[in-house]
Amino acid sequence: MKTQTSNIIFGLAGTKLDGKEKEFFLKAKPLGFILFFRNVESREQLTALTKSLKELFPERKTFIFVDNVDML
Repeated sequence: MKTQTSNIIFGLAGTKLDGKEKEFFLKAKPLGFILFFRNVESREQLTALTKSLKELFPERKTFIFVDNVDML
């Protein structure tokens, strides 16, 4: 059975997916996520964060976008 997605993309507050965000995202079923400078500490942390976002919806592709304007 396919998961119905919303045509919306959400950002995160910090560098980890917290319980309240996870609960919200599971209900909202966004198309994907956008990450900002505030969401990145290191390569390892970013890899773990993107993995945790993808694991929310293992039955489908989850789009993850990066706004790198602040990272320049």
